[in-house]
Amino acid sequence: MTRKTVRVEVPTHKPDQFISLAESINSKHESLGEASPLVSLNKMDVFSGKLGEGKQLRDESKELKRSSESKMEQAKLNLGLATGQTSATPDTVYNLMLRVRDLLLVTYRGNEEKLSEWGFKVVVGQAKTGRRQP
Repeated sequence: MTRKTVRVEVPTHKPDQFISLAESINSKHESLGEASPLVSLNKMDVFSGKLGEGKQLRDESKELKRSSESKMEQAKLNLGLATGQTSATPDTVYNLMLRVRDLLLVTYRGNEEKLSEWGFKVVVGQAKTGRRQP
C-alpha cells in the first residue's frame, strides 16, 4: 500500500504570488464570517491589517523603483553612458571629458603627470625599442 504525501506550497520567494495567496485566504475567511475555521486563531485582524499595509508598501516600492529606473536612464543619457552612446555622442559628459583630456594632454605635453591633478589616473611607462631580427 502506498503512503499519501501532501505538500502545500507557500511562495515566499515570489512576493506578488505571496500577497495574492494572502488576499485569497483573507477573502475566504471574511466570506465565511463566524463559520471560518480561522476564527479560533484570533489573529486574522492582525493578518488583514499587516497584509493591507504590506501590499500598500510594496505598491509604493514598485512605483519608486519605476521612477528610479527612469531617472537612472536620464542620468545615463546626460553622462553619455546609455546604450548606443559612444564618446562621439555630442554634448555628453563622456564626449566633453575626452575633449578636456585631449586639451590637457596638449597643454601639459612632456609633463602628462599633471593630468592627475585634474583627477585623471595617469600611467607613465617606458616603451622598449624593438630589436631587429638578424
